Amino acid sequence: MTLANNDTITAALLKALKNNAVPTVRDERTAQATFAAISVANGGGRDPRLLTGQLDVAKLSHNDSGRYWQSIQYLAPARESGIANVCWWSTIGCRSVCLNDSGRLGMAPAQIAQRVRTIFLVTEPAAYLVQLRRETRLQKRRAVKLGVPHVCRLNGTSDITYDRVSGLAAYLPDVDKFQDYTKRPHHMVAPAGPGTAWHLTMSATERTVTADDYVDGMAVVVNVARGHDLPRRWYGRPVIDGDKDTGDIRLDDHKTPRAVVLLRAKGRARRSAAGPAKFVKDATDMALDAPHRSHYVPDRPRRRTLESILTDITAGR
Repeated sequence: MTLANNDTITAALLKALKNNAVPTVRDERTAQATFAAISVANGGGRDPRLLTGQLDVAKLSHNDSGRYWQSIQYLAPARESGIANVCWWSTIGCRSVCLNDSGRLGMAPAQIAQRVRTIFLVTEPAAYLVQLRRETRLQKRRAVKLGVPHVCRLNGTSDITYDRVSGLAAYLPDVDKFQDYTKRPHHMVAPAGPGTAWHLTMSATERTVTADDYVDGMAVVVNVARGHDLPRRWYGRPVIDGDKDTGDIRLDDHKTPRAVVLLRAKGRARRSAAGPAKFVKDATDMALDAPHRSHYVPDRPRRRTLESILTDITAGR
């Protein structure tokens, strides 16, 4: 079976957008019924949802709800749905530590929901868009109650080029700003600005090795435990604490020029080997940035050789 990929998915969405008028209430009910039928057929519930609000996601609960309201969509990552590859630019390291099976996302109902959403997206793109429009409207209502903008992240556990689907942002008027992380090549990431609908943050992988590989605003997963301080600099660049300073909102990162966003390892990533050529980077690497060494880096005791131990014994030390 040939899996759907980024190109076929975005082409189907673009075609559906061209054929879609503003959906009616009847259209929305039909889309919801189609979604529910797919869900039940695949072991899911009768009232499935594409988007999850930030208060229902542990990772997003750190967001400043006084400034933004964020909704997020979780698909079955990479090829795990069996119907599509939604992470075309993923790496072995990325897939091995994916958050899709950590915390609540790792529970059976959530796993089923991820697969159901992916099947719905691939098999019923027109109904998917109608459902997405309806759900963004519901999420916008929650944002309006708080008096803040609605930020939507469609790639919670995927990397689809939604930003390249012409007309999608206009079709979803209840989203004030879209943001996502991506591992696509640099030349495929348009610069973010006040007038752009999408804000994309590049993510470091095991291919990000030298100082030249890091770009402004890049997100980096490091082997620092929750509750511990992060390095203050990273290869000479200032650091933004992606877990504390702004939560999962990346829209204001440009206010710290040349900064990188450091994220503490979570889920399987906490047990993953760390290093310069690994997906999880080693924040205690003494060779990390000699001219701008982090205050977090502890002094490592020198490893003593057998010869030095015998010398100390002979000298009575």
